[in-house]
Amino acid sequence: MDNRQTLIELMQQYELSRKEIAVMIGVSMRTIGNWLQIPASPEHRRCPDMAIRLIKCAMREQGREINGR
Repeated sequence: MDNRQTLIELMQQYELSRKEIAVMIGVSMRTIGNWLQIPASPEHRRCPDMAIRLIKCAMREQGREINGR
């Protein structure tokens, strides 16, 4: 699974908005939007591994389990 899909799943699993994710990891909402664009879009940017790790870390710090782990 690519990071775009992982980001989508994390947002759904934890009911997180683009704004919440942006604030959580210190990026703009536009950046989140670019990561969520379909890959064929000229605005699409690859979601970095570090962003996914930061989101998962933030969820752990809040006491929220990731995928039952």
